[in-house]
Amino acid sequence: MAMIPRERAPYSAIVDRPALKLPGRARVVIWTIVNLEVWDIARAMARQVLPPPTGIPLLPDVPNWTWHDHFNAGKKNLVWLDVLDAHLTNHLDATFHENFAEGPAQPIVRPDGFGKQQYGAIRPRMTNPSNAALPYNYKWRDAERALNEICASGHRDAYDGVLLEYSHPITGGPTMPTIGCWVQMIPPGESTRPHRHTSSTIYHVVQGSGATTVGRKKGDGKQLAWGAHDCFFVPSWNWHSFENKSSKEPAIIFSVTDRPVLESLGLFREEAA
Repeated sequence: MAMIPRERAPYSAIVDRPALKLPGRARVVIWTIVNLEVWDIARAMARQVLPPPTGIPLLPDVPNWTWHDHFNAGKKNLVWLDVLDAHLTNHLDATFHENFAEGPAQPIVRPDGFGKQQYGAIRPRMTNPSNAALPYNYKWRDAERALNEICASGHRDAYDGVLLEYSHPITGGPTMPTIGCWVQMIPPGESTRPHRHTSSTIYHVVQGSGATTVGRKKGDGKQLAWGAHDCFFVPSWNWHSFENKSSKEPAIIFSVTDRPVLESLGLFREEAA
């Protein structure tokens, strides 16, 4: 629903805002801003313009230590889902920032498609490639096509339905060293078996309706009902399973997880019911 001018909160840069204090001295582990209706980019992100997505955010949005700014040139409010590894970097005492000093917005210096040209499957030869996050555009149409093709083949993961990972274009590993990005499809009327793992996961429903049962004890979970554009969270080492409540429409869910960190430290563990 659109906001009239008098209802809008005054803007201030995030670096100028006072510290957020939560009840009981709680801390924000992941900073989220809700997503997905309109994205009409007119200024640069990561020194190039990444085209607007359809139904899901660009992944990754802004790599570590990269100039970036956002501008909404459309007539509708812009809302997206923003996930940071701020809690981890704060714990490691590695958080810092630098404001862009060359004007209100950085110039657009690279054309659409530059990331795929430099980092795609067919690309210029690279020296000393690393697993650092890249300003790379994962097209939603590619993800949707892959989900539909794999679903049609009959392949299923018993615990997540049709499950795909957004892999790093150079290394083939996770999207970023600290955050993994996944997308899954639960076909109409289907449900998954419960399992649990040591990673925590935030889910965003792209389409469809259903429920996820989550709980510490096996067989004694809470049912989280969800629909399109809802978000929900599954904590570490909680049993969980998915159910598509629709008999006609597949459910598609995008997720982000701290699994890459746990895997790199040898702490990832998974157990099936």
